[in-house]
Amino acid sequence: MTNVERAVVREIVREVLAEAGPDLAKKAAYCVLEARGPEVAREAARGLIREAVANVGSDDIAFMHLSQVYPLHPDVGRRIREAEHVVLVEGNATAQLGRLIRSETGLDIADRLLKYSGLQFSVEEVSRHLEGVLRGVG
Repeated sequence: MTNVERAVVREIVREVLAEAGPDLAKKAAYCVLEARGPEVAREAARGLIREAVANVGSDDIAFMHLSQVYPLHPDVGRRIREAEHVVLVEGNATAQLGRLIRSETGLDIADRLLKYSGLQFSVEEVSRHLEGVLRGVG
């Protein structure tokens, strides 16, 4: 990796961590979203998750969007460890991001919301899952 690439990765990680906020340890649920594909698709997915979190209406949910998944920044693992509950939201059958997080941090995210039909998640699907988590069902 070149110095320019490292600088770009550091900047992306700073943006991701700033967006997640400093108070993740107080959160009951924590969503991690893998973002792949064209910029339009990534922004749509991020907006969808934000809308689902807003629909649930709980201040106990934090959201982290990873636009750069490798190399995985060490703070990502630390923030996941601080969360009471972690939900992995991925648009594939094998939870590729979850496997990467496990291989890089040793953390296995058991609560996975996966969709592999080729369709995007709906706001309602994600909202229902998060509501279940908050009720202790998810």
